[in-house]
Amino acid sequence: MRRYQYHFILAFIVLFALACIYLTLGYVPARASLLYGPPARTLSVSDRIEYSTRLLSHGAILTTPLDPNGMEQSFRIEPGESIYSVANRLEESYIITDAQAFYDYVVYTGLDLTIQSGDYTLSPALSTIDITRKLQDSTPTDINFVVLSGWRMEEIAASLPTSGLDISPESFLDAAQTPPQSLNFLPASASMEGFFLPDIYILPRTTTVDQLLESMARNFSQHISDDMRAGYTAQGLGCLSSGHACFPCRT
Repeated sequence: MRRYQYHFILAFIVLFALACIYLTLGYVPARASLLYGPPARTLSVSDRIEYSTRLLSHGAILTTPLDPNGMEQSFRIEPGESIYSVANRLEESYIITDAQAFYDYVVYTGLDLTIQSGDYTLSPALSTIDITRKLQDSTPTDINFVVLSGWRMEEIAASLPTSGLDISPESFLDAAQTPPQSLNFLPASASMEGFFLPDIYILPRTTTVDQLLESMARNFSQHISDDMRAGYTAQGLGCLSSGHACFPCRT
C-alpha cells in the first residue's frame, strides 16, 4: 500500500513538473508573442522566458494610456542616455504608468536598441506601446531655417527643398509678391523683396508658406523703428536686408 502511494505521489510530481515545463517553455512565450509580437532574436531562451513572464504579469498596463485626456508635452532623450533613465523619466513626467513595464517591453522586443536621442512630442493619452513606437523616430518637430545675408527671394526659395519644410520654391515666390499684414506700412505695389533679415528661423515642420512669410515679416518689423516705418510709407521705399540700403519698391 505504501509502495502504491509512493508511486502515485512520484507520478503526480512528474506530471506537475511536466505541466510547469509546458507552461514555462510553451504557453508563456507563445502567449506573450501573441499579445506583444515576437521576442528579439538577440534574447537567449532563458531571457525570452523571463521577459515573456514579465510582460504577462503587467496585464493591461502596456496597452492602457495613463490619461486618455492628457495633453501633449515635449520630451528629450539625450545622446547616450540609458533605457533605464528614459523609462524612469517617462514615468516621472507622467507620460507612462510604469517604468518597469516600459523597460521590459522594449528589451523583449529589441526596441531598446533602436530608440534614438532627440526631441519628441509625447502624450499620456497614448499607450506605453504606442509611445515606444514614437520613440523610434527622432525627426525633430522644429527645424532651423537659415537666411543668409544678402539673399534675394530666389535664393531663399532655392533653399526650401532641403530645409525640412513642405513648401515649394514656386509657392514661396508667388506668396512673397503680397507682403503679410506685419508689413502693412509698405505700398500696395511692394513685394517682400528686400525685407528678409538674415537670421535663423526656428519653425515647426508643418509651417505653411503664409506662416513662413509672416514669421519673416514679424522679424523684420521688430528690428526697425517707427521713424523708419514712416519713411517707407511716405517715400515708397524698400529696405535691403543686407546693410539696410534703400531702393525704390518695384511696381
